[in-house]
Amino acid sequence: MPLRQINFLRWCHLGLALGAALAAPFAGGGSLVFGTVIPALMPVFFFTLPLDITMCWVKKNEPLGRESERRYRFLISANCIALLILLLAWLPFFMRLLLR
Repeated sequence: MPLRQINFLRWCHLGLALGAALAAPFAGGGSLVFGTVIPALMPVFFFTLPLDITMCWVKKNEPLGRESERRYRFLISANCIALLILLLAWLPFFMRLLLR
């Protein structure tokens, strides 16, 4: 599937989620952005990525054709991978918070 078939908002959503995963090692420092803003956005990503997976699953099961089904399968897998990366990147930070 060509990557240009992914719409702009999904690119932004996946890009921001992966950007937040890259910022995970710097979380908890003295910086306002890395210490408070990005960790506060994590619950938003943890809820919106599974929501997008669910919506893609619903659209995939509609009788729109083979190409549409392939597109939504790709989007489901991209969202699952982004969610897994985000979870693995932020798990040490949240475990430190819970074990205090």
